Amino acid sequence: GVGYYFITSKTLKLWGELGYDFLFDVRRDDALLQKDGSVIAKTKSEQGVRLFGGYDHKLSDSVQLVAGVEYLQAFTDTSAWRLNIDGGVKANLSKKFALATTVGVRYDHNALEGKTPTDVLTSISLVYSLF
Repeated sequence: GVGYYFITSKTLKLWGELGYDFLFDVRRDDALLQKDGSVIAKTKSEQGVRLFGGYDHKLSDSVQLVAGVEYLQAFTDTSAWRLNIDGGVKANLSKKFALATTVGVRYDHNALEGKTPTDVLTSISLVYSLF
């Protein structure tokens, strides 16, 4: 893929990326049987395009804000697209330790039958920097 930085400074970065996406899906056995009685394949692969926009802003020496939006579109099936949105804040507690909180939203427009198309992931992490 390729990327382009629209803004690059010591405190702010804004960029975009365009590239190739390959998905190889291995499904759980309980997801193979559909409501109408049909059975879908255990594995599925899709090739597509990836578009990404990123934002990284160092608000101060100790606080950093990051965000990203990713769109994934399959080449052959126009209904097979996904959207991933991430955002987070990292706060330095000391030179070596930081506290990071993130929220991620994953949307699959072509989710398996009976499955929720949207997942929300949250995390709080204690980060240790080696260097």
